[in-house]
Order: sequence, then C-alpha cells, then structure tokens
Amino acid sequence: YWSFDDIATRPTMLPRTPNWTTYVKPNLANRWKFDDLENNQTTFADSVMDDNFTIWTGAPDKPIGTHNIATGIHGQAVDFNGTGNNRLDTNETTYDPNEGFTVSCWVRIPDDAVRGEMDLISQGDGGTTSGFALKKSADEHDIIARFLAGPGPIFPQTFTKTNVLDSEKWVHIALAHGDVNGTKGTWRFYVDGDLVGEETTEIDYSSQSISVGSGFLGAIDELEIYSRGLSVAEIRELAGLYVLDSSGNANHGILIG
Repeated sequence: YWSFDDIATRPTMLPRTPNWTTYVKPNLANRWKFDDLENNQTTFADSVMDDNFTIWTGAPDKPIGTHNIATGIHGQAVDFNGTGNNRLDTNETTYDPNEGFTVSCWVRIPDDAVRGEMDLISQGDGGTTSGFALKKSADEHDIIARFLAGPGPIFPQTFTKTNVLDSEKWVHIALAHGDVNGTKGTWRFYVDGDLVGEETTEIDYSSQSISVGSGFLGAIDELEIYSRGLSVAEIRELAGLYVLDSSGNANHGILIG
C-alpha cells in the first residue's frame, strides 16, 4: 500500500525513516550525523571510520562543545558561526575524485543570514585551480557547485541552483564524480534530489582533504562521503524523495520522475 498524500511536503517532514538509515550503501567512506557529542562532549564522531571532528580549525584552533549543536533535519546538526575560524577539516582522510566520489549533506541558513559567498563543503582551493566547492551565493538564496573542467584549456565550471535557500528551511545538496552511462569523469550536482547540471572532464585530480563550513553561517547535518559516484536513485533517496510502503512489507519506492 502506497499513499501519495502530501508527497510535496514529505521530503521536509520525513527526510529518512529508521528502515533507511540502518542500510549502509557500498563505498560509504565517512558519515557524520552530528547527533551526539562524544568523549565528554568534545567530539563529532565519524560512525563509519575514525575521522572524528575534535576541533574547529582556525587561528587559533578551538575545542568543540555543546554550543556547536543545533536542531537538525534528523536529530541534531552542527552549527557554524560564520567565521573562517569555525570550520571542520578531514585531517585524517583525503579523497581522490578520479577514483569515484560523492558528498551529500543537508544545509540550513538562519533568519539573520548575512550576504556574502560562503563555503559549505570544499576541497583544495574550491575549484579555482584544484578541488571543488559547494557554496552559498553572495545573495544568500542560491547554492553553487564549482569544480575544474576540461579537456582543452582547464577552467572552473560553475552550476547554480537559484532561490533555493530560505531562512530555517533544510535543503539537501550532493555532488558526485564518477561514471555516467559509461562515460568516465562526470560531475553531477544535485539540489533536493534534482539534477542541476553535469559536466564530463578529463582532469587528473589529486587526493586532498575536505573542509566543512569555512565562513558559513548556518547548520549542516547528515554529512556523508562516498568513494564512488552515487546513482540518481541513490541521491534521491538521500534527499528523502521516496514513497513509504504502509503495508508493513517495507517495499519503499524512490521517486524518479
């Protein structure tokens, strides 16, 4: 039995159910749920590997505490204060997009969000000469994905999803790099499960760490990193676009069209 009532609001109301969260997709490298602070309330734990967040990276570094927790899309979230000193770095792990890569998370801006471009997730210099970036735009309502593209002259490719961020509204974003229909090296950018843009490249990326929330004012939740490019169906499941089977048989469906 599938009920399609209120399907437009279902991604906000039920981003996930316990039946979905217990399943670990292949090649899940890291998962930070930000629901609890461990080790005497000083650590955001990585529930897959051991790349735990224990400090805010900056000048100087600062300890993590309970004041860094906000209400999340599912449980709790990590709260960023809008300064460059308030960021989380994956110091123990580096990621090579050439080997397959996906980053997925939920983001929210507060009522008092300030104007100005801010990093959500970034690698290298944010896609200018290396790596990539997922960013909040200068006018505060758009989300930007930027990465290096080629062949030929290498240039920063930018995709923008306009008018998606709103105060206190959770938005799902994902960026994947991998094979698409047999074509290697394809970047795909998604917002709320919808494909915003894709670009095939022939660039030899390097393995680098990732920074989270550098200069960002707002909250981030359910951050996951995969060592492969997820399919559109997997991205849409992470974004909460599914239909629940209420019969008890757990034959849940993913909305593709």
